[in-house]
Amino acid sequence: MANIQKATSGSSSNEEPASYINDRANPPKKAPRKTNKSGSTTPSLYSKSAGQTPQKKSSGHSSTLQFRGLSRKEVTEKRRNDVRSELDTRILTDVASVIDHAQPRDPKLAERASQIFEAVAARVEKCLDEANRLSTAGNIQQSDFTDADSNFSPTSAALAALPWTQPATYKQKKPFESERQIYAHISAFILLVAHYVKQEIPAAQRDTDECRLILPFEKTDINPSDADDDTRVDLILRTRRAGRKVKLQPNPSYAGTFCVAEIKSNSSTKNLNDARIQLFDYSRNIYANQHDRRF
Repeated sequence: MANIQKATSGSSSNEEPASYINDRANPPKKAPRKTNKSGSTTPSLYSKSAGQTPQKKSSGHSSTLQFRGLSRKEVTEKRRNDVRSELDTRILTDVASVIDHAQPRDPKLAERASQIFEAVAARVEKCLDEANRLSTAGNIQQSDFTDADSNFSPTSAALAALPWTQPATYKQKKPFESERQIYAHISAFILLVAHYVKQEIPAAQRDTDECRLILPFEKTDINPSDADDDTRVDLILRTRRAGRKVKLQPNPSYAGTFCVAEIKSNSSTKNLNDARIQLFDYSRNIYANQHDRRF
């Protein structure tokens, strides 16, 4: 009892414990913030310590604060400048292994994909050779790629693709003067490939998510409806189940985009650099509209 009285004597309910007073009078010093190589205390977007997926420095929507007061044209130009600085230091070109990322991971599926590839390549070559023979005989191209029964006509698509696939033999003695002249020919070739891919897939598997075709949209040189700028895309591709009809797709949008293509009339260094900048810029809109997409 004496010990208890000694411990409580001289203290009131309003007094603070000595240990609390000492902590408040001498607060613990904060650990200094780590700086990156540039001397900044902000974590690098590309460092492991950041703990996040690398992002572009200016990837915001056009309505965000950084773009307030700018016209849509000025927004596009600002983004292009950001893209140029990224490509100057980060782009990797001529990396053959990138093709491997498109291959199925399952060995059996990868083998099947190779078989389909070889079969489709042989059939496309044969169809193009036949179309070239018909074109020299004066046959007229069909623009809708269908036969009399409204079924897809590979010969019609091959005829439309010839100016791009075999320009030297199909009255195309000089390079295309305009990029827009190439769009329809490339779309026809993509439809031709999709047709033969579909033929290689068993009918029972064509309506599954695992078996899909890559198809072009009917409109080219288009500003998709869900874009937040005025940028026009040369060619947009989407995927559909293999059971669907092989035809040009309506209503292009970034939300439904599988990939985009930037077409150039020649492969000059300037054109290649410009194409990379444009593709990088288009991809920003794709990721903005497809929230669960990683690649």
